[in-house]
Formats: sequence, structure tokens, C-alpha cells
Amino acid sequence: MAGTDERNMKNKKLTELLNTPLGVTLAITLLIAAVELFIMLVAHDALIHGTATGAYWEFGGVLLLTALVAPALYFLVFREMRESEERFRQILATAPNAIVIVDVQGRITDWNPAAQQMFGYSREEAVGQPMHQLLPPHRYRGDAEHGFARFRETGEGPVVGKVTEISALRKSGSEFPVELSISAIKLKGCWSAIGIIHDITERKRAERAFGESIERYRQLFDSMSSGVAVYTARNGGEDFILKEMNRAGERICQTSREQAVGRGVLELFPGVIEMGLFEVFRQVWSTGKPQHQPDSFYRDNRLSIWVVNYVYKLPSGEIVAIYDDVTKRKQVEELQRQNQEQLRVAMEDTIGAIAATLEQRDPYTAGHQRRVAQLAAAIGEEMGLAHELIEGIHFGGLIHDIGKISVPAEILGKPGRLTGIEFGLIKTHAEAGYEIVKGIAFPWPVADMVRQHHERMDGSGYPLGLKGEQIALEARILAVADVVEAMSANRPYRPGLGMDAAIDEITRGRGAQLDPVAVDACLRVVREKGFVFTE
Repeated sequence: MAGTDERNMKNKKLTELLNTPLGVTLAITLLIAAVELFIMLVAHDALIHGTATGAYWEFGGVLLLTALVAPALYFLVFREMRESEERFRQILATAPNAIVIVDVQGRITDWNPAAQQMFGYSREEAVGQPMHQLLPPHRYRGDAEHGFARFRETGEGPVVGKVTEISALRKSGSEFPVELSISAIKLKGCWSAIGIIHDITERKRAERAFGESIERYRQLFDSMSSGVAVYTARNGGEDFILKEMNRAGERICQTSREQAVGRGVLELFPGVIEMGLFEVFRQVWSTGKPQHQPDSFYRDNRLSIWVVNYVYKLPSGEIVAIYDDVTKRKQVEELQRQNQEQLRVAMEDTIGAIAATLEQRDPYTAGHQRRVAQLAAAIGEEMGLAHELIEGIHFGGLIHDIGKISVPAEILGKPGRLTGIEFGLIKTHAEAGYEIVKGIAFPWPVADMVRQHHERMDGSGYPLGLKGEQIALEARILAVADVVEAMSANRPYRPGLGMDAAIDEITRGRGAQLDPVAVDACLRVVREKGFVFTE
């Protein structure tokens, strides 16, 4: 029984020793060995000399100190190794990318949680498996194994030390794009590989979407009917280099994108300075404010076109010009202008012929119409009316009394006061004139001017008794000019009363009978600008 208990006690001590950390076991062993050696040396010295000498005591002290310090140093090194290993384990556990460690045989020895999430294999499923049979798609496995054979010998390979985009295989069998970075390490004399794998599925999707967007932009860019050119400034805006041009731009500028890109605008289009577009470029580039250049004529030894430009600056600093060839429109406009000029001349001739016919019957009326037209045009200009409207008022004034051709000449030229019947016949000239000219396609409401120039703001005029805004503006202006000329000039039945009397008359009628704005303009024309009739 005593022997059995002794063996059990020894086994228990051995178990405790085996369970003790290596550093503690080694420290105890070194300490015991040092003490035993020290005792043996001291005993030996005492047997020989009768007592232990100082040399043995000193040597024993050094031996004992070494036995105490060595385990402490080991503890420090061992702790640093344990901490380093712990840090490595934490990196593996928390890394966002998959980290896979492969031994010299190509088998997986470590597999972090990110790898499990990325590929679908648990650590237990992955560790010990041949990496080349687990992760690459089938079509790449032969190349992967061939490359690893070289790595096994040299630690080098076509993807070692590089970042490579490849396809990987999930446990589900689906492929996905990854970015792979492989580093080589030597453990126990053999090469191992650490692979860091990043899933780039989203990036690839974004790249495809961006590529599709670029293609859509290119299609839109080239399908635009307007020309588009993109320039970048050189030497602080001394020139602008063409970077891009769409198909419409090639057509308008009669060049090709390949020939034009990379060249300066002053070389490509030397007429831009004279045209004023180059200065627009510089202003937009320096201020960042977009500018619109209306119809402008461009000419050089190659091109002769009318263009309209809209220029703006991109956040990148590049200048964009959007332009349209308006040459055909300008040609049509010029043709229309010529036609309108011919029509105007024809109308003048027609009006002149009508006035001449009236003049043969009533010389006074013909001169009266020319003077009314002159003053009415001056009033319209003072009111700030458009040139086309003033021109129409002038034409209307030239024939506003054309209806008097239907009134007997003896009544028109009667030197004395008219009877009621005779005045009634005179009043028919407005409607008669309307009937004469209403069928002529004037570009202005000449027929209304002829019909309404005796209407009054309060409705007391004739022939329709119109009021206020019911009367055409042109007719309201003619009414003021008609009163001024009629009172200031000589009449068949009395001498002229003068301009002052005429001004007093329209001032009294301002607002009630005559348009106040037209009256005020007439007063300024006569009093401030010194208007006088030239005929």
C-alpha cells in the first residue's frame, strides 16, 4: 500500500508539473539545479580545504543570480510572444477582409471570420482543405496549382507581392470578383502564404454602371443637334485647348474630332477674336459666369457661317461652348427683310398713288396728311414705341383722310362755314376710308387707324362712338396729331391759329377727349424738343 501511495503521489506531482506553464517549470528546474550545484561545490571545497573559499562563494552567487535572472528574461520574451500572437488573433478576428493562411502543401491553416462570411465555409470546414480546390473557379484551378508549385520552392509567383483582380467561388457555387493580395512568409524553413481578399462586387457593379452612364452620355453627346466643344485653358487663358467635340460640332465646324482635339482654339478657328467669342471664353473662364453670344458671323479662310453660342464653366475649370449654325435662318431672315423692304416700297408707292389721287381733288388734304404723319411719328417715338409700330403710325397718317375722296370737292374746298348736312357728309370720310383700305394686307392696323382717328376717349367721337382702350393706340396718337395740325395750319375757310392755340386745345381735351399719354408726349415734342412741321 505504501508503494502504491508513493507512485500515486509521484504521478500527481508529474501531472501538476506538466500542467504548469513551461516558463515556471523551467525556472524551478534551473533554480533547483543551481542550488544543488552550489551545494556540491561548497561541500567539495570544504572537504579539500576544510572550509569553503571565497572564490566558491562568489561563483555560487553568480550561478544563483543567473538561475534567478534567466527565467525572468524568459518570462518577458514569452509574454511578448503571447501578446504578439494575441494581437495577430485579434487582427484576424476583426479584419474586414478575408485573411487566409496556406502552408507549403497548399492547405489552409487559418481562416478568419471575414473569410467565413465571404465564402460561406466555416473555419472547421476550411482549415486543412487544399486552397486551390476550394476557392478558385474550376477553370482557374490548374493555373493556380502550377503557380503554387513555383511558390513552394522559391516563395515567388506571378501574384505574390501584387494586388490582383480575379474571380472566386463561394460555397454556394456562385462566382464573384475579388481583389487578392498575397505575401510570402517562411515558417520552420518552409514557405507559407498569407492571402488578403477583398470582395469588389459592389465596386465592379459601380464601374459597370459608370461605364454604362459614360456610354449613355456619349450617345447623348453625339446625338445632340447643337455642337458641343469642351476646352481647357492654357497659360492663364492665353489660349484654350480643345478636349472634346461632338458629332454636330464636327459637322458645323467642318472638321473631325481626331484632327481637332489637342489643338488650340486660336489655331483651329482664327476668326474667334474678330467674332468676339475668344473674349467671351476669357470672361467666362475668369469669372465663372455663363454668357450667351447672340447671332454672330464667323469667317476665316475655311468657314463662313452664322453661329449662336452659349458658354459656361465646369467645376473642373473647363470651358464648354454649346453652339448652333444659324446660317440658314439668317439667310431666310435676310430674304424676309428684302421681301419686307420690297413690300414697304410697294406700299409706299400705293399710298403715294392714293394720296396723289386725293391731292388732285383736294390739295389741302394731301398736305394735311403728310404733316399729321410727321407729328404722329414723333409722338410715337417720344412714347418709346417700337420702330415697326412707329412706321405703321406714319403710314396710317399718310392716308388717314383717304375717305374724303368720296366727299364732293366743292364741300371740301368751301371757304365758308359748313351746313349741318355738309358736315354730315364730311363725317362719312372715316368709314369710307376704312372701306377703301380694309382689303389691303398692311402689316399694321391701317384700316382701324383710318376709321378711328376721329373717335374720342369719352365716346363723343365718330363713326362708332368708341371709348378709351376700345380705340386703337395708333388711332389715339393720330387724333392728337390731327387736332394740332388742323388748328395750327391754314384751312380753306380760315387762316391757321398757330401752334400755341393748338397746344392749348389738346391740353383742354387731355383725358376727356384725347389720350393723356399721347397729349403729354406731344407737349414734350413741341415745347421741349422744338418740333415744327417741315411741309
